[in-house]
Amino acid sequence: MLPGRIMRYISGRERNMVGTVFFLLGFLLPSLTTGSSICSIKHVHLAVGKNASTSMTISFAAIPNNRNNGWPDQVIPKAVIDIGRRPHHLKRNIIGKRPPNNYQHTDCMRNQSYTSPYYYHVNIDDLEPDTEYYYQASVAYVLDENQHSQTASSNSQSEDIRLRRRLQEQQGTYLCSTRPPVRKFRTAPSPNTNSPVTLALLGDLGRTGAAVDTIQHLYDDRHNYSTVVLLGDIAYTDNKHHFQFQWDEWFDLFDKYPTMESTPLQVIPGNHDIELMPNKGGQVFLAYESRFLMPQVKPAETTMYPNVTEFNMANVPYPIGHDYGNSFYSFTYGPAYIIVLNSYASVDPGSKQYEWLVKELEGVDRTVTPWLLCMIHCPLYNTFHHHYRDIQLVKGREYLEPLFYSYRVNGVFSGHVHAYQRTRNVYKDKVDRLGPMHVIVGEGGKTINTEARSVQPEEWIAVRDETAYGYGQLILHNKTTAEWRWIHTKVGEQNYNWFLDSNKTEPAVETDVIFLENQLYLSE
Repeated sequence: MLPGRIMRYISGRERNMVGTVFFLLGFLLPSLTTGSSICSIKHVHLAVGKNASTSMTISFAAIPNNRNNGWPDQVIPKAVIDIGRRPHHLKRNIIGKRPPNNYQHTDCMRNQSYTSPYYYHVNIDDLEPDTEYYYQASVAYVLDENQHSQTASSNSQSEDIRLRRRLQEQQGTYLCSTRPPVRKFRTAPSPNTNSPVTLALLGDLGRTGAAVDTIQHLYDDRHNYSTVVLLGDIAYTDNKHHFQFQWDEWFDLFDKYPTMESTPLQVIPGNHDIELMPNKGGQVFLAYESRFLMPQVKPAETTMYPNVTEFNMANVPYPIGHDYGNSFYSFTYGPAYIIVLNSYASVDPGSKQYEWLVKELEGVDRTVTPWLLCMIHCPLYNTFHHHYRDIQLVKGREYLEPLFYSYRVNGVFSGHVHAYQRTRNVYKDKVDRLGPMHVIVGEGGKTINTEARSVQPEEWIAVRDETAYGYGQLILHNKTTAEWRWIHTKVGEQNYNWFLDSNKTEPAVETDVIFLENQLYLSE
């Protein structure tokens, strides 16, 4: 491993004997020959690629020690991922091709300027299914293959290459750590196998005490699920003044409880992730698109809102211009085909999202992925008072529900409402065994603040509760049978359920566990 790895990082020009000796010593004994780190690596998290059994994206933040002044000579280093099947044999070395994301923002309330970390996203393909991999993540002044071909004496050599060569020699191999920690992950089983998988689903997390309890519970329980889907409203930084440093605080929680460096985290856009920024020309979803990388159809297309100062989060206008990127996407995970949708981008027929969704549904091979799941922030069915009149819910019922029914979608999972709800299989307000089950798991951490509209539940309601924080686990046992579990992480502010139209109360729901049949195999 060692010679090939060294040659990967060494410049194209041959070094003399003395220089080579010192370079090798600097690699083998970095603590003796390398100066102090010039940056730190934080916020390491994973996301699956389009096929979770063969691809993974490794994301992380690199923060220069002098955050405001940036990197030496303003030359941005590249991501370096070393990966292999054994922790001491990381024989595959990957230089990231995607430039890092970095942005500035001014906090108008405190008149302070914020500079984000440099967020790197590296796609790793050609992995083996259901296999454990070990990896290291760092940044370095390395050259790609084209840059290696230009010798130091070449007249065509760019100033960037000259600087990188000099900085590489000065700084050594790793800029952020002499020896980056070795982390690990496991790829998903192949779609056409009958291996069971478990998904953890939650929404509306934030940075509250209840959120910390949920994050800690996820960490303690990390061996009992395969991936996490966060159903929107991630960090809750978008108050009127957009405190972007709160994104860093949110990621710091996952550094303390490092679940997402070994378990993929798939995210969905919520209304509190829009983050309209008037001082950046009305840009939206900037942090959401910068800090995560989902299996994109193509780069994000967003609309600017230069004449708008803020959106009302309780009544977000429809639609918000946000297509592709992390807005809507799909991936396979074992026996499941999972479609992520954006409640705030248009779902009207003819829109980019709607037309993409139709093609996705038409293309799913249920003999390979028998379970078809949809994730969307705003629920289509809502027994609670908050958000039950949202235009996004109305549009979803009008345009998405018929598609979900026609293509035998098994389940629709949402957040947005800070409570828990599970419906029976339903279509057009009627219990229908061929329709999807709709689940709200919006009680991840943000304060529970709603009540049911009526003491008399709708006919499609199976369970509803607004007394506890938590998340759900969906266990896909085989192609016909699944299991849903609701897991409490913290008792809420009240220990009873109450109703908008009555003084009556009902006791808290202690648990919710149910076995599910795949509607695909039910007769008409």
